[in-house]
Amino acid sequence: GWKFMIEEIKMYDKNFSESGFISYINNIFVQIKMGIVLKNLINIRHFVSNNLYEQLEEIVDNLNKKELIQMYDELNVYDTKLLKFSKTDEKLVLEVNLISRALDYQIDKNGKIIRGNNKRRIEQNNYLTFTKKINTKEIGRMMKCPSCGATLEVNKSGYCPYCHGIFDLDDYNWILDSGRF
Repeated sequence: GWKFMIEEIKMYDKNFSESGFISYINNIFVQIKMGIVLKNLINIRHFVSNNLYEQLEEIVDNLNKKELIQMYDELNVYDTKLLKFSKTDEKLVLEVNLISRALDYQIDKNGKIIRGNNKRRIEQNNYLTFTKKINTKEIGRMMKCPSCGATLEVNKSGYCPYCHGIFDLDDYNWILDSGRF
């Protein structure tokens, strides 16, 4: 059951904490949704796989082409459940169901609603897959930019304000490998 899954994860990720991981997931989810609203994904780049990042960029590009803004007002995470844990030769894989609620609508440049509803919150099941390399490095309190050596606050953005390099969290922590947004 449930407790067995947590114990199994801890065999490979000794610092794993269910509550800490759920907070981490919820934070990433909200940051991605806000990145889509602001059409700026730089702050989530280090939390997601290259493949997922390209999908998110495509969403933003499509909004830009249509001159629309995606809104997620009153966004919150209602519930997050760990569904399934598995392991490949290189990675730990954790499938998650995150239930979110938000006013989900799109507006044009004049503020007119084009799609969705700004009066009724929609509940959505989001199935997300997180992966972590089996042989990850220990993450320190302060991380250094791999390009220029500047100190970075990794959980803030992973983006170096000095040289614009991206800190790749993939070598250190769980990253969001796939999901639909």
